[in-house]
Amino acid sequence: MNKIEKLIAELCPDGVEFKPLEEIAHVLNGYSFKSKNYTEKGIRIIRISDVQKGRMSNKDLKFYPNDIPPISRYLLHENDLVMSLTGNVGRVAMLSITDLPAALNQRVTCVRVKSDNVLIRFLFHFFDQDIFEEEAMRSATGGGQKNLSMKWLKKHHIPVPPLEVQQKIVDCLGSLDDLIAAEGRKIEALRQHKLGLMQQLFPQPGGTMPKLRFPEFRDAGEWEPGTLGQIGKFIGGGTPSTSIPEYWGGNIQWFTPSEMNERNLSKSKRTITCEGLKHSSARLLPTGALLITTRATIGDVGIADNPCATNQGFQSLAVFGHEVNVFWYYWLVQHKRELIRHSSGSTFLEIRKTGLKQIPIVRPNKDEQQKIADCLGSLDDLIAAESRKLETLRQHKQGLMQQLFPCLETE
Repeated sequence: MNKIEKLIAELCPDGVEFKPLEEIAHVLNGYSFKSKNYTEKGIRIIRISDVQKGRMSNKDLKFYPNDIPPISRYLLHENDLVMSLTGNVGRVAMLSITDLPAALNQRVTCVRVKSDNVLIRFLFHFFDQDIFEEEAMRSATGGGQKNLSMKWLKKHHIPVPPLEVQQKIVDCLGSLDDLIAAEGRKIEALRQHKLGLMQQLFPQPGGTMPKLRFPEFRDAGEWEPGTLGQIGKFIGGGTPSTSIPEYWGGNIQWFTPSEMNERNLSKSKRTITCEGLKHSSARLLPTGALLITTRATIGDVGIADNPCATNQGFQSLAVFGHEVNVFWYYWLVQHKRELIRHSSGSTFLEIRKTGLKQIPIVRPNKDEQQKIADCLGSLDDLIAAESRKLETLRQHKQGLMQQLFPCLETE
């Protein structure tokens, strides 16, 4: 029995009391702010995508004019909890002063403590448990996109131990949160360093020499101009008929654009058989091929660790032997906007094989390509190692929370 368990046993001989959330907190709805009114500055609109697990995301911020009447009724406060009600339901974050002024969008709820017997940070840690998020997902309705009911959330029972116990739990988890935040800042600093380095290792648009060059290549002269089509062979993808079971569940990895979230790609969500490959426009890509998304989502890229195939949302690049595929991976990451600029389409953006092949490039010799690839690759390896440390800390916190909070099965 740990110290907190002993304290609970001492202060709560009859067990910890559970209360419906609506008894201890206000559970507030958001408003359907119109995207056509978004501005560059003003009041931040807190949307579903802003609420990540345990934290706020500052990617792709949206703002609203502060003089449109409805917004005043949906303004948020420091330390408010915001929770996603659609998609990845049950994710929670706590607002800090740097997130304000902000207003609540639809399908995001605000939880604001109204009882003196509950600490807001205690409530935040309770909702931040994997076990709560899993229960929220099970309770949500809908097929493709899950929706969590406000009624379910309001009725959800929350443990309310004495304030002394709540503070002990908050202090314990808070120290771990400090370590997690420090590790997160370290990773972000490494990512920013890598982005800055890439800007110097590749020439600026229209240039033929990078700002930064390794000593052994400083007298190597300008990079050679050409087109992306000279680097390798572009290979499209396809989807076997989903009505024929024999085409699916085989040994061939088959990637879709939503899976382009890692540099190296080894395992796909779905696989296809040799028959599926044979009876579709999908093609087997060699190990080391660069998988490039070219439809709707443009320019996301990954490196195939093994022979694989893709759906039709790709044009993949099998680089020639005199080129370094990892160098061209980083080139594509750095020049994503160039791919988007060459895209077109009314329903969704797309860049075709002919357009890709014509994109202008400048390239160094193979040895310099390898040096740049090794430099950036080592940074990515370091970021991956630190990310694993961060995930270990988060998993440790989740395990600790399961021990600290009274079991939900006692409701």
